[in-house]
Order: sequence, then structure tokens, then C-alpha cells
Amino acid sequence: MLCEFSRHHTEFRQLSKGQYWMYARLVLAGKGSILAVLCKHSVSQHLKIDTAKDVESFQVMQWTPEGVQFWPVCEGFQDFVLAWFDKTS
Repeated sequence: MLCEFSRHHTEFRQLSKGQYWMYARLVLAGKGSILAVLCKHSVSQHLKIDTAKDVESFQVMQWTPEGVQFWPVCEGFQDFVLAWFDKTS
């Protein structure tokens, strides 16, 4: 799982083209073994992000045989990570 943390973006399509394509290429190369997750937060630039509490929403980019697929923007990042960890362990 690759995570990008942003104060400004909630969806992958909002990232710069270079960032977007970097994540898309990594997800495609992983063929299902790599997820990219964009995490929206509002933490000040000089403070540490508490990923269990500070992620307001997230969007997942995943591989499918047809190409990359995007989940709708979701809440509950900590629950998502714990479920993903249980599934992949």
C-alpha cells in the first residue's frame, strides 16, 4: 500500500499529471499487489500527521485487468488499513 497525504486533494484526478501517472504506473506494474491511497487531512504543515485520527477521507486506486480503478472517496481510513492488513497477512 502506497499512501499520499495531502491537505489539498481528495481525489487522484486532482493531483499533478506526474504524481497521478507515477501512482497509476506503480499500481499497473503491481497487477493487484499494490494499492495507492490518497489521504486527505487538515494538519498544519509543521505538525505530524496521526494517520489513525487525522485522515478525513481517502481514495483508493487499484489494479483491474482493464486498467486502474478508483474507489469513491471514503471515510474510515484506520478501519480500511486494519482490514487490508488482516486480508494480506
